[in-house]
Amino acid sequence: MINSNYFGGLELTDSVELTTIAVTDVYEATSNTEICAGFCIVNEHSSAVDVSIYRYDGSSDVLFWKKAVPANDTLTEADIPRWLREGYKIKAEAATANVITITPTILKVSTNEAYNR
Repeated sequence: MINSNYFGGLELTDSVELTTIAVTDVYEATSNTEICAGFCIVNEHSSAVDVSIYRYDGSSDVLFWKKAVPANDTLTEADIPRWLREGYKIKAEAATANVITITPTILKVSTNEAYNR
């Protein structure tokens, strides 16, 4: 069971298959009121696969999670909130193509006016 305490609502997101070993866009924020609260990673390969998750802050990719995802397994990561501003992205890369699928958990929250400036 996953328990998280965030004010706001879940945003409907698509699952993204990493079809290459290059860094791939997973999600792009459309406002200044979004949080990537976590993600689910599925490995359909018969071996463990190294996966890296980045937050693109408008100028560079910043690594914030890296792990070997076990063979034929699913990892769910929560409580690693990353604020996103409009245009910020969540990106990912995998050591093996076509075997990793990522679904981000995105929350839309209410913030005070000062934060949005």
